Amino acid sequence: MPYHWPEDTQFEQLTLEVEDKRCPECGRTTTIYDHCFHHVHTLGGPLKMTMKLTHCPDMSCPSHSKTLSPEAEFGIAMPYWAIARDIFA
Repeated sequence: MPYHWPEDTQFEQLTLEVEDKRCPECGRTTTIYDHCFHHVHTLGGPLKMTMKLTHCPDMSCPSHSKTLSPEAEFGIAMPYWAIARDIFA
Protein backbone atom coordinates (compact mmCIF):
# COMPACT_ATOMS: atom_id res chain seq x y z
CA MET A 1 0.00 0.00 0.00
CA PRO A 2 1.46 3.42 -0.91
CA TYR A 3 2.38 5.89 1.79
CA HIS A 4 0.19 9.02 1.84
CA TRP A 5 2.10 12.20 2.65
CA PRO A 6 0.32 15.02 4.51
CA GLU A 7 -0.71 17.88 2.20
CA ASP A 8 1.57 20.43 3.92
CA THR A 9 4.77 18.32 3.72
CA GLN A 10 7.82 20.37 2.66
CA PHE A 11 10.19 18.25 0.55
CA GLU A 12 13.85 18.79 -0.19
CA GLN A 13 14.29 18.46 -3.98
CA LEU A 14 16.85 16.16 -5.64
CA THR A 15 17.09 15.63 -9.41
CA LEU A 16 18.89 12.53 -10.67
CA GLU A 17 20.06 11.92 -14.24
CA VAL A 18 21.34 8.84 -16.04
CA GLU A 19 25.13 8.76 -15.64
CA ASP A 20 25.98 7.05 -18.95
CA LYS A 21 24.08 8.94 -21.63
CA ARG A 22 25.16 6.57 -24.44
CA CYS A 23 22.85 3.91 -25.83
CA PRO A 24 24.24 0.46 -24.92
CA GLU A 25 23.37 -0.89 -28.40
CA CYS A 26 24.22 1.81 -30.96
CA GLY A 27 26.22 4.35 -28.94
CA ARG A 28 24.00 7.34 -29.75
CA THR A 29 23.33 9.92 -27.05
CA THR A 30 20.06 9.11 -25.27
CA THR A 31 17.32 11.69 -24.81
CA ILE A 32 15.04 12.40 -21.86
CA TYR A 33 11.91 10.34 -22.35
CA ASP A 34 9.99 10.87 -19.11
CA HIS A 35 10.30 11.80 -15.44
CA CYS A 36 9.64 9.61 -12.40
CA PHE A 37 9.10 10.89 -8.86
CA HIS A 38 9.95 9.13 -5.60
CA HIS A 39 9.16 10.55 -2.15
CA VAL A 40 11.11 9.16 0.83
CA HIS A 41 11.80 9.80 4.51
CA THR A 42 15.50 10.53 5.21
CA LEU A 43 17.38 11.49 8.36
CA GLY A 44 17.44 15.04 6.95
CA GLY A 45 13.66 15.10 6.43
CA PRO A 46 11.30 14.37 3.53
CA LEU A 47 12.96 14.11 0.11
CA LYS A 48 11.40 14.28 -3.36
CA MET A 49 13.61 12.63 -5.99
CA THR A 50 12.98 13.45 -9.63
CA MET A 51 14.53 10.88 -11.97
CA LYS A 52 15.09 11.82 -15.60
CA LEU A 53 14.42 8.67 -17.62
CA THR A 54 16.08 8.34 -21.03
CA HIS A 55 15.95 6.12 -24.10
CA CYS A 56 17.65 5.87 -27.50
CA PRO A 57 16.15 8.33 -30.01
CA ASP A 58 16.82 6.00 -32.97
CA MET A 59 13.57 4.09 -33.59
CA SER A 60 15.44 1.36 -35.50
CA CYS A 61 17.71 0.65 -32.51
CA PRO A 62 16.82 -2.47 -30.44
CA SER A 63 17.23 -0.39 -27.26
CA HIS A 64 14.72 2.28 -28.33
CA SER A 65 11.94 0.63 -26.32
CA LYS A 66 14.11 0.22 -23.20
CA THR A 67 13.99 3.01 -20.63
CA LEU A 68 17.18 3.85 -18.72
CA SER A 69 16.89 5.23 -15.19
CA PRO A 70 19.50 6.82 -12.89
CA GLU A 71 21.53 4.24 -10.98
CA ALA A 72 21.93 6.66 -8.05
CA GLU A 73 18.26 6.18 -7.08
CA PHE A 74 19.00 2.70 -5.73
CA GLY A 75 21.79 4.09 -3.54
CA ILE A 76 19.26 6.37 -1.82
CA ALA A 77 16.15 4.19 -1.56
CA MET A 78 14.74 0.99 -2.99
CA PRO A 79 11.83 1.27 -5.43
CA TYR A 80 8.43 1.55 -3.73
CA TRP A 81 10.00 2.19 -0.31
CA ALA A 82 9.00 5.30 1.65
CA ILE A 83 12.25 5.32 3.66
CA ALA A 84 15.82 5.99 2.54
CA ARG A 85 18.77 3.73 3.24
CA ASP A 86 20.35 6.28 5.61
CA ILE A 87 17.66 5.46 8.18
CA PHE A 88 19.23 2.01 8.60
CA ALA A 89 22.83 3.23 9.02
